[in-house]
Amino acid sequence: MPYFISEELPKLVDVEPYKLERSFKNGNIKFYNNHGIKGLQFRKSVGKVEAGSMICFGDKIEIIRGFLKIRRTLMLYPSLEIHFNKEVAVEEKMNGYNVRIALINNKIVAFTRGGFVCPYTTKKAPEIMDMSAFFIDHPELVICGEMVGSENPYVTHHYREIGKLGFRIFDLREKGSNKALSVQEKVQLLDSYSLPRVNFFWNSKN
Repeated sequence: MPYFISEELPKLVDVEPYKLERSFKNGNIKFYNNHGIKGLQFRKSVGKVEAGSMICFGDKIEIIRGFLKIRRTLMLYPSLEIHFNKEVAVEEKMNGYNVRIALINNKIVAFTRGGFVCPYTTKKAPEIMDMSAFFIDHPELVICGEMVGSENPYVTHHYREIGKLGFRIFDLREKGSNKALSVQEKVQLLDSYSLPRVNFFWNSKN
């Protein structure tokens, strides 16, 4: 068993060593080396670490957590009563493919939902939006968003306001903890850097 898996990784992700060792033996955690990124890829969730999470090696270890699973509801009103006892914000759900974008070893890199480096998005996203100032000021944050448009190579959908290809951000999360910024913090921060976000329709606080 590699020393990093049994000794270092449990401290980084706060998961019991035996769970990580078992997942590594079963192939659910794999060493990753592709498109200039070396690290560990979580093929399946382990403890509280989501599937698609990446432990990136380099000058320092960067942890890019996976997307959280969001349950869907058939009956909106009872679900809101049961699961949302405080404020509710309504944002647009767009048809595209989800990626996370982060600054890794001083390079802006996009990761798929499964935790693979996406060379297409890594190339195209900086052409669509300028993230350089954002990541200089906030290297600890991860951009979670949707690549959309009629020339989207995976999920094509025409949006009049986007055209061939565009990007819309729906979340900003902290590396490591995966803690999301509040809706208000996210909107203010993205707008201050002129970064495109999904449409914000309504907030129950208003």
